[in-house]
Formats: sequence, structure tokens, C-alpha cells
Amino acid sequence: SWVIVNGFLLYAPFSLQRRLVMGLHIPLCILASIALSRCVLPMFSPVRRTLVLGALIALTMLSNLFVLVASMAGAAQHDPRLYLYRDEVEAMIWLRENTRPGDIVLASPETGLFIPAWAGNRVLYGHPFETIQAKEKKALVEAFFREGIGGQAGREIVRLYRPAYLFYGPREREWGEFGHERLPVVYQNGSVTIMDLRASLQSSLLQQDRPGRPFVDPRWCSAAIWASCYPQGNYSGRHVQRLKSPLMDLPSVHRRGRNPVREGGQPAKGSKGAV
Repeated sequence: SWVIVNGFLLYAPFSLQRRLVMGLHIPLCILASIALSRCVLPMFSPVRRTLVLGALIALTMLSNLFVLVASMAGAAQHDPRLYLYRDEVEAMIWLRENTRPGDIVLASPETGLFIPAWAGNRVLYGHPFETIQAKEKKALVEAFFREGIGGQAGREIVRLYRPAYLFYGPREREWGEFGHERLPVVYQNGSVTIMDLRASLQSSLLQQDRPGRPFVDPRWCSAAIWASCYPQGNYSGRHVQRLKSPLMDLPSVHRRGRNPVREGGQPAKGSKGAV
């Protein structure tokens, strides 16, 4: 039953189905050993039985040898997927000791593979199979490092995923230099810089979203950001008072008279515009 159930689960309609093959070799090996001892080996003489067992053992070793040779070849060629620069290791240790595990770190697809393991943080894209919607997120991250800060990809990342830090090291520089000088630096060593995205990037990108009519996502707005976006207190023709509490607690802050976060996407009852 173990083999039969696992066989069906391998075709389950989700992307991590391949993980269900782990451990399947145990019942298969047990069944193969029973068949070998009861059905196959009795067909041979004692001498040939030894030769058959030796041949089977040699054949089963080939897959293990392949894994060892592939790993050694990658190490000998200094495959970047197997190595980290010393500065990258030190920066990831800083992330592990000074940030929260739930903080999202924006890094290149190559670096994002290591950050969850070494620093314990979440990343926007880190693995072609373990990352949810991996293809779309990888394209978005690559577009961000191509376009630089202020591009469409950056605004989309801020709006949808709210990253806390930007990891900028040797692998990110391979995508090209882009204007990050105005972001506050929280850590820096020889070749790696970590920048805080939680306030300055959100504020600047949100203002750039639509010329003359900036889009403000209520999930990110604080009183300081709101005031910087609308210093005159004028928001889409409605009067906006200076905020003294988080926007999540207000009845209506959206330009169409609703708070999508608090109300779950539904108009706030009794709302008559911005507060």
C-alpha cells in the first residue's frame, strides 16, 4: 500500500509533487529484496548466485557515484551556485543577527538561493521549485535589477511584496549599476551593501507611480509617508487631516473611499471619502 499510495501522490496536481518521491526507495528496496531472494536467486547455482549479487550491487552504485562526481566537478570548477564570497557570508550573518526572520530581503536570483539558509530571512525569489509563482517572481526581480530603482518592476515589488532590505553584492552588480545611493545603508563591507527599504523606497516609489496622481497603497502608508506624499493635505479633491494613527485603523483612506486592507477589499460602511 505504501508504494501504491506514493505512486498516486506523485501525480498530484501541485508543483511540489516531486518531493513525495523521497522515501519511496525504502518500500521498493524491501519488495525488490523479497523478490530477489525468493524468485530470482533460487534459479542460479551458488557460484552464479554470487556473481549475480555482485553485478546487482555494482549497478546500484552507479547513481551514487554520479552524484559524487557531479558535486566534485562543480567544486573544482568553482561553480558560483556552490560558493559564497566571504563578504556575502559576513553580510548574511549580519542579517541573521540584526533582522527578523519575516523580513523580506530583495536580492538577485543567484543570491536569493542562499539567504534563507544562511540568514534565515525570506526572499522574493530563491528557488525555481520551492518559490511560489517562481517564474513570475524571478522575471520581476531580474527586471528590477535591470531597470534600477524607480522602474516599473520596483514599484510593483513594493506594492505587492513590501521588501524590508535590499542586498547589493557582487552577484547583483553583474546585472549592472543602478542608482541606490539615496537609500539608507544599514550594513556595508568590502563588496556588499545592505540598504533599508522600509520607508524611503516605498515613499519615493509610491510618489512616482502616476504623474500628477500618485498611487498610495494603504498597507504601506504611515503618517510620515502620507504627509510627504500630500504635504498640503489635499488628496483627490478631498480634505485630508494630518494622521495620528496607523492607516489600518482609519475608516477610509483609499482614493475611492475605502480601506482595502481593513475591509478586505469592500467599501467601508458609512464612508464619505478620505478622513
